[in-house]
Amino acid sequence: MAADLGDNGRVLNLRRAVRATLIVGIVFATAGALTGCLQQGGIPEPSPTASSSTPTPSPTPSATPSASASPVEQPTPVSIPCGTVVDAQTMYDFNPNFGLLSSFEPASNTLSARAVQDKGTVCRWMNQTSRITIDIAISSPGPTALAAAKDAAKAGSAVSGIGDEAYFSVSGGIGTLQAFSGQFWVSAASPAFASSADAATLVKSAVASTN
Repeated sequence: MAADLGDNGRVLNLRRAVRATLIVGIVFATAGALTGCLQQGGIPEPSPTASSSTPTPSPTPSATPSASASPVEQPTPVSIPCGTVVDAQTMYDFNPNFGLLSSFEPASNTLSARAVQDKGTVCRWMNQTSRITIDIAISSPGPTALAAAKDAAKAGSAVSGIGDEAYFSVSGGIGTLQAFSGQFWVSAASPAFASSADAATLVKSAVASTN
């Protein structure tokens, strides 16, 4: 009887050992499976969320305002009748053969053409025999242009007693006397002017007509 109980006890203990071994095996297998899942990314890590704040763009710097351009200097129109610029008696005393033309178109690049551009007065007298002409122009181009004209005229010879200042020159057979009086620029050009004395009387009359 005692032997039977001993055998039964050994069998029972053997069963318990096997059961314990199976349980431990199951536990290790489960743990291994979980470890494998973790290694293979079975449990995903939370992805970082993007920042909800949007960077504010920097304002574009405004262009530096450019300095305002100086206004263009405008000439003052001059409208003096040619019969007043040089009256008939003064021209007759100069040479009775010169007659006033009712109108004419100055050649380009002449002082008369410049006077037309500056809205001035231009006049022409013609010798009825020789066809020689005398051109007289009066304009008021503005302070800056007037100063530039004076500087250019100074290339000639200074002439005293006419306006504020006057200068005479000869180029291409044309004698030219320029006088400056106040805001006015007066010029007289002709092949008949061999010297400033030839044109002085006419230019003095033209300067006087601006007063």
